[in-house]
Amino acid sequence: MLTFDGTLELLITRYPNLEDVPIGLYQEIFGTKGESTPKNLPGQGLRKRGGAESGSRISGMEIDERPIPIFPDLWEDVIELVKCSYYRGRLLEDSRNGPPIQHLGVIMDGNRRYSRIRGLSTVTEGHKVGAFKLLQVMSWAFSVGIQNLTVWALSHDNLKRGRDELDPLFVMITDYINEMMMGDVPFALLNVRFRVIGDRSILPDQLNETIEKAEAATANFKFNLQLALGYGGRSEILRATKMALDNKIKQGLSSNEAIATITEADMSQNIYSAQLGLPRIGSIFRPGGEHRLSGFALWESQHAELAIVDENWPALKQSTFLRSVLDLSKRSRRLGV
Repeated sequence: MLTFDGTLELLITRYPNLEDVPIGLYQEIFGTKGESTPKNLPGQGLRKRGGAESGSRISGMEIDERPIPIFPDLWEDVIELVKCSYYRGRLLEDSRNGPPIQHLGVIMDGNRRYSRIRGLSTVTEGHKVGAFKLLQVMSWAFSVGIQNLTVWALSHDNLKRGRDELDPLFVMITDYINEMMMGDVPFALLNVRFRVIGDRSILPDQLNETIEKAEAATANFKFNLQLALGYGGRSEILRATKMALDNKIKQGLSSNEAIATITEADMSQNIYSAQLGLPRIGSIFRPGGEHRLSGFALWESQHAELAIVDENWPALKQSTFLRSVLDLSKRSRRLGV
């Protein structure tokens, strides 16, 4: 709350024409609900101290009376800073009793729409911005206590796209993983364990080699990042079913006996999260405005809480992400009871 009570107060003191900013921020964060705005927001004393000119001057201080231009970018940055300060403070306070979310699943959606909206030369340019956004979201999530993050980057359906989009995308993913291994901000510095889930048999050999090196090099780190490539929820369930049956057959059961005795617990033990030693995905965040899971985490999402926002993945704001995490962490989980 230092930003809200300190930096914003300083800004308003210097530029009295910003005195209504705290009221707008308060109403945007908390909603109005017909309640009166608190009297102790930053800058609320300006009108009283400024006399009859509605707070245009603070007694004892010289303030430049020339019109102060309000730059949209600066205005948005101030609002974003205050929002993030508030949401982050709430999350860090709540995290004293444990992680706000045990395992967060993220559907990265909107790279192509972002490319079209921004008029980028190729779709790959939008994917590059999205790759950088992943680094940001990792830092946002891990810094507020989330230790397990699974991000869906490429689905089976995505692989039906043309080679003119897929080939540059595979090269970009390979370069991205290499950069995260040996670049200025590597996984080692962030203490991130990197693993890939999905059907690797449909990925290029060079990408698979890079994945294997990254997984081996980050095996002992604290935070868990799972990148879903060539992934589909149905294929994950089919894979888990086959593995559960194979395990029973190896125990001496016939095929018919294995089928007859398979349980939900057997299936759950062969879902990717369980095999990696992680808690199930209990919360799912999706940018891009699409109100569907598209097959993500089909087995684990039975009781998962969902947060869907309109911002496309590359344009995602930190405040939007933190607000969604805070909302997800506050939901009551009755698990159908």
